[in-house]
This record gives sequence, C-alpha cells and structure tokens, in this order.
Amino acid sequence: MSFDFIMDYEKAKRQVDKKGWEGFMESFDDGEKFYSVSQYWYDDPTYICKMKGRYGDKIIGWKGVYEE
Repeated sequence: MSFDFIMDYEKAKRQVDKKGWEGFMESFDDGEKFYSVSQYWYDDPTYICKMKGRYGDKIIGWKGVYEE
C-alpha cells in the first residue's frame, strides 16, 4: 500500500484532541480543501486515515504499523 504520509499514531490522536477533526484536516491542507476524514483509526491503529479532498485524497499510515 502506498501512503502520502507515515506519522506517529499517538501524535495524530493528540492533534485531533487538540484541534478537532476539522483542524486535523486543515493541518494537511495544501490547497486540496479536505471535506471528510475517516475516523475508525482513532480507536484502532490497524485502520489507515484517509482524507477526501476536492482535488484528491491523502492516505496516512502509522509509524511502526504501516511503514514502507
């Protein structure tokens, strides 16, 4: 599987706790205007995080779980 980012799972959860889901999506926005994000990963790191955007999607895997 190909990822756009590999990030620390606990760090991602802390970002959601601090900024909310909208803020989490905005932190990855590079002009794509994300409008939805998967949330199953928040409780289970075996799930990836997928953000859907107007101009494309971003897929995030977790360090130590989905490293390429």
